[in-house]
Amino acid sequence: MNKQSDFKLALFIGARYARTRRGEGFVSFLSLFSGVGITLGVAVLIIVMSIMNGFESELHTRILGMVTHVTINKAIDEPSHIENWEALLEEFKVMPEVEAAAPVIKIQGMLSSRGSVVGVELNGVAPEIEKSVSVFPEFMVRGDIENLRPNGSGLVIGSALAQQLALGMGDKVTFVYPEPDSNGASVIPRFKLFEVNGIFSVGSEYDKLFVATDIDTAGQFLGQPGLVSGIRLKLTDLYEAPHLSRLIQDKLGSDYRVEDWSVSHGNFFRAVSLEKTMMGFLLLLIVAIAAFNIVSSLVMLVSDKTVDIAILRTLGANDRVIIQVFMIQGMLVGLVGALLGTTAGVLVAQNLAHWVSALEETFQLAFLETYFLSYLPSKVEWLDVMVITISSIVMALLATVYPARKAAQIEPIEAFQYD
Repeated sequence: MNKQSDFKLALFIGARYARTRRGEGFVSFLSLFSGVGITLGVAVLIIVMSIMNGFESELHTRILGMVTHVTINKAIDEPSHIENWEALLEEFKVMPEVEAAAPVIKIQGMLSSRGSVVGVELNGVAPEIEKSVSVFPEFMVRGDIENLRPNGSGLVIGSALAQQLALGMGDKVTFVYPEPDSNGASVIPRFKLFEVNGIFSVGSEYDKLFVATDIDTAGQFLGQPGLVSGIRLKLTDLYEAPHLSRLIQDKLGSDYRVEDWSVSHGNFFRAVSLEKTMMGFLLLLIVAIAAFNIVSSLVMLVSDKTVDIAILRTLGANDRVIIQVFMIQGMLVGLVGALLGTTAGVLVAQNLAHWVSALEETFQLAFLETYFLSYLPSKVEWLDVMVITISSIVMALLATVYPARKAAQIEPIEAFQYD
């Protein structure tokens, strides 16, 4: 027989062995158990990885959307004016990597209300273009960022800060800025009374640290009308931020300080990515255990089919045919299990958020009330699905090697002698 005929014969016999038959209850049960284990393992792995992808995506949106991707400031620490900021802004906007650019003034100070004092960062922003570089205008729960007026007294604060200071819309709050004196030996506090014009909730630490007012109001408060202390850039690909920040730093020189999100939050997101990787690896071990259950089922099958193997040998089947028979039988179990698990995992992952919401509504539960999200995020990454499915099939294939080789070592004379 040629190789093609050998494979067709092995495929026919292997497919018959993979089907459940009478008189082989225990062996069939082991095969079924292996297939179900792979199905459940693959499905659970896809679901868990999709949930972790969803949380990671939300963290990127809510945290990196607040810090912006790249920030350009003057090299000195105190608020210092960027004289040519309009020209720089236009220059950055035309860069292909830059999606949007906006000016900012950052002032470290304190908010005081009803005897409570909280440290915050006051951000002077341009309301008309702030939505292009930051996400907090999209998460307004009360009011609107457009309520901020030049040289006014409007302030937008986070929900956690509003709760901590017991502030609501229209309430008054005092901002205190400890300004160093001319010789730096002491500080002179500056005070400004603001009115709460909006409350946002992004579900991160910025809800209690970040406050915003109009950029002209912030400059007027510092006694420097028209002040712009920094420029923020939003990139089309946030992972290009380290490379682009180095290019901008080289271009602007030492008079400027260029920072990107990987400096301030890189360790946090690397930790999230490592946790996701380790979780995927641990869950993949579950799939591996299920896949290698195929070893025990095939060993039992080889023992049960000793006479059949001897007959095939007598009829001229070579080692390759015998090996292929049992590898095909095990591969079919692994392939069917992996495909069923992939289908089930993807369907559940794509509908999980809706099902959890329906369950919460039906039974009046709140599974995520202690977290920064009110829903369960799930994001199916098709690359993850492909890697999980292929890895499961490969592990199933590897599990067939030992039993198949043992089957090929059976001699017809010994098989008939002990039958």
